[in-house]
Amino acid sequence: MQNRKLVDQRIVTTMRLIAIAGLFALTLSINLKPGVAQPSALPTIQMGDFFFAVPGGPHASFKPGTPAQNILTLSGGAKGKIELNVENTGNMLHIFLSPLLTASEEVKTQLIDASGKVVGEVESSELRELELQPKMKAKLEIMLADNIKESLARDPKLTMVFEISCHAEGHYEAGMRALITVAP
Repeated sequence: MQNRKLVDQRIVTTMRLIAIAGLFALTLSINLKPGVAQPSALPTIQMGDFFFAVPGGPHASFKPGTPAQNILTLSGGAKGKIELNVENTGNMLHIFLSPLLTASEEVKTQLIDASGKVVGEVESSELRELELQPKMKAKLEIMLADNIKESLARDPKLTMVFEISCHAEGHYEAGMRALITVAP
């Protein structure tokens, strides 16, 4: 129980740091890295109002107690680095949470506003969730833990499945969760 409280405190602290960095950059009209984010061909997970989706795919919402389905497979796990975008396409705050983040040694996050402007960057070995305001995007570079990378490198048929979910109040209960797969 004590460990869970410590983990929860770290999550809250990390999210506050992300929010402060984004607000600081917006308030002072400066970027931690000047410029506009370049369009990318990275896989994208969209967070709408009470659903997850990938561009061109169906909206996924699975209430607790029902099996969630895979909406995206990410390759490159054997190399130890996964890159993707998480985009809030909805009209409300979303909090992205996934054990994929805890299965990492480090996560680099670039926060991008609705105009495509980079408004903050966070690099952390303790990032566990992302808080995204409406129309914001996060570009993630996830460095997988060595044991996961090595397992995927040893067995080219091995895949690992991770839940993604939103933990803004009531969103998970409304069915805002899905699965993603990491492949070698």
